[in-house]
Amino acid sequence: ADNGDAWVGVRDQKLAPPQVSAEVLRKMKKTAEDYLGEPVTEAVITVPAY
Repeated sequence: ADNGDAWVGVRDQKLAPPQVSAEVLRKMKKTAEDYLGEPVTEAVITVPAY
């Protein structure tokens, strides 16, 4: 972007990093629900700090 923000090109869309993170988390939630066979309503997500 002109202001220096990072954008990720996906198909015909430009997504901001928070949008990419949201899509990854949405997919992780669906995968967990499919595996467990029940809704996931609470989770703890950790990310390495380095």
